[in-house]
Amino acid sequence: MKISVLGDSVSTYAGFSNNVVGSDPWSNYYPNTQINDVNSVTKTWWWEAIRQLTGNTEANILVNDSIGGTCVAYYDEVIDNVNHLGSKWCMNNQARIDDLGDPSTSSVNHPDIIMFFGGFNDACQLNFNSNTFYNQYVETLRKMFNTYSNSITVLCITPFNCEVMSLNSQKYNEVCNKIAAAVNHFRTYGYDCKLVSLMDINLVYNNGADINSHPSESGMRQIADRVAYVQQYGYQ
Repeated sequence: MKISVLGDSVSTYAGFSNNVVGSDPWSNYYPNTQINDVNSVTKTWWWEAIRQLTGNTEANILVNDSIGGTCVAYYDEVIDNVNHLGSKWCMNNQARIDDLGDPSTSSVNHPDIIMFFGGFNDACQLNFNSNTFYNQYVETLRKMFNTYSNSITVLCITPFNCEVMSLNSQKYNEVCNKIAAAVNHFRTYGYDCKLVSLMDINLVYNNGADINSHPSESGMRQIADRVAYVQQYGYQ
């Protein structure tokens, strides 16, 4: 079982996050041992989720294309190479989707599962637009299925609750609801698309997230448990 990850800073780890857009010191948030206890790649949500699903992460992780600061959608921002804003960085970018594996279904590098963890940074944008987000989230899913065939499974993971999201509560709820609507749209047409809702998981400082609202080890484990459970049992 080959599994790829498309995400933002919550899914990064230095030396393991690969992307075709570019690389710089700000691309990876983890490890950040000064304020966070995720000091090993084995403590990331995606490593642990894949371990639970396969028993061997190293043999089954295909590509992790995660870049700190990136949004799912493009909101006409000026290109910002430091904060990774703009059309070339967004997850609805064919180059990033192409980086998730080999399109050939007979290839050993063809993904069976794509873990899609985006929307956190969208909810923090001043010019966030829920319709733009929904349309481009749907377009991202469409590109994934068109690129890798209808045989793949896509796990659509919502942002979690935290201090930053409480300051953007309306946009946070819109992002999560739009992700759920996008999943339902594709499920209606028979695609293997699953919603992994983290809306009931509240990560706060010293109890699952650091001051920048990035999960610590305990928060990572909560996310991993939910992702693995949904894939195995289809809970929504």
